[in-house]
Amino acid sequence: MSQAAVEVTAEAMRSGAKIIVQAALAGGIWTGRADVLRRVDIPNDLGDWSYEVIDTKLARETKCGAILQLSLHSDLVGAIQVRQPEFMYVVAPWTGFEPQAYRTGDYSPTTGWSGAGWSRL
Repeated sequence: MSQAAVEVTAEAMRSGAKIIVQAALAGGIWTGRADVLRRVDIPNDLGDWSYEVIDTKLARETKCGAILQLSLHSDLVGAIQVRQPEFMYVVAPWTGFEPQAYRTGDYSPTTGWSGAGWSRL
């Protein structure tokens, strides 16, 4: 993944785009492409908004690999906006395009995890 693609995503986040598709993310040794970043009305270092990750899957069941992928993408988004997203979502084919929400846990960029990690709502 190119650094230019990662910077395009970061700039879209800083500008407050409502939806970012195929968001290029990177941090340390990790890279990834989030299917969708959705702007939410939660303030952070970007402004009066922040982003949460939505992933689309063809499988009928949400598997642990999908949750790990979402967790990584959420962590990378959190590093850009200096606030961990509260939720991450999976859209599976049988849901009528309604996202399944997962809470990411209580995370602080300065102190790390203080909660139990992710949980399905």
